[in-house]
Amino acid sequence: MELISETLDVHGSRHRQGESTMPALTAKEMAVLRLRFGDAQRVSTPQEVAAELRMSVLSVCRIERHALRKLRQSALGPLDCGFDGWDEA
Repeated sequence: MELISETLDVHGSRHRQGESTMPALTAKEMAVLRLRFGDAQRVSTPQEVAAELRMSVLSVCRIERHALRKLRQSALGPLDCGFDGWDEA
């Protein structure tokens, strides 16, 4: 899947690559998020998005989760929970 040259921030604003620290979303990720959460028009169910994009509901949910994780991680930055692995005793 090819990355597009624009990014979409959490407010739905587009930025050219390099103007923002937001991660690049694929065209499919952007389409799913726009249809799923609306662009100031209406919110669609995963079933409606799947029908519109001609894909399975499972795929829509997976793409949505992945795109939201990308946005969340870029907004929060890397999280350091202090876990370095299991100690071997």
